[in-house]
Amino acid sequence: MRYPDAAAYAGNSPTHFDPFSKIFLGWVNPIEVKPEDGVKEITLPAINKATADNGIVKMEVPGSNGTEYFLFENVQQDGFNKGLIRQGADSKGLMAWHVDENIINLYQTAGFRPNNVENWMNKRFQYNQSETASDGTVVTHYGLSVLQADGKYDLEKNLNRGDAGDFFKTGGKITPVSGNVHTGSYYFWKGYSSTPADSGIHVTDIKENADGSITAKFYYNTNSSKK
Repeated sequence: MRYPDAAAYAGNSPTHFDPFSKIFLGWVNPIEVKPEDGVKEITLPAINKATADNGIVKMEVPGSNGTEYFLFENVQQDGFNKGLIRQGADSKGLMAWHVDENIINLYQTAGFRPNNVENWMNKRFQYNQSETASDGTVVTHYGLSVLQADGKYDLEKNLNRGDAGDFFKTGGKITPVSGNVHTGSYYFWKGYSSTPADSGIHVTDIKENADGSITAKFYYNTNSSKK
């Protein structure tokens, strides 16, 4: 959390808060992309250079009543995020977060820690990595998690504090049918179904620009063979 990695500089480079915390605290207003918006091409500045209104994209999971969503931000090794150099020189790019407020709220209602379940199985069909809250809710995934681009679940396995493989780079994409099923934008909320279903959330044409900003297309599509 400090940069450079020497005692003389201890504590002078704490990384930025995660986007969920910034929104919860009222510090920022996310750019909301909704199904009826069509394809929106958005350029995100590095989060350390962003204003309160242009640094985070939010896409809700349809049918979740706003309790489940994805957040996207552009993280570069600049400003207070310089300390990320310790995770590797290429630890930067588009970062995707999955939020499930239903699980986060269990902390208040059932004394359940939102990130107790360290699940790294295929998240579409979870069955053997779960914990039960005191109110009987069976929890199979984190309340707040980084959608790691390499799909290795290093954070859940406590193998590292993050690395370059967590970031989405130029040419990458996030769709319900991403090549690596572990990095897709499927959702975890089951509704009336016995298994989770796809969110329709797409982030494509990701491009890292020379000035450190990132441009991508954000949209919903229930048929990934289109667009």
